[in-house]
Amino acid sequence: MTPPFQETSVVLRLEFPDECSREQLEEYAIMVQEAVDERAAGIALGAAVRCDYDPMTVEVLFTVEAGSMADVHHRVALVVATIEPALPFTFETETTTRTIAPRGRDREPVPA
Repeated sequence: MTPPFQETSVVLRLEFPDECSREQLEEYAIMVQEAVDERAAGIALGAAVRCDYDPMTVEVLFTVEAGSMADVHHRVALVVATIEPALPFTFETETTTRTIAPRGRDREPVPA
């Protein structure tokens, strides 16, 4: 029997070098959004991208449906794997997840 799927909110932070300009960061954010939309839309549900300029990061916010935290981490890794070839360099990542509670009950964030 397969476990029931739970929705988990994910914030994936991609850190870029400080010498990256605001315009470059915004261009990278567009590249990230396009890569996720084209190759990971079925994994990263409702994906949205935002820029943070201090430090220079692009955040990808999305929801995944998974039966376990291991499956959540696997799906996040798949999203990262779709983003990597879209950018002309490597980047550092940080991920935060939070299980979306049924019937409006909040739960604490779970470090990933």
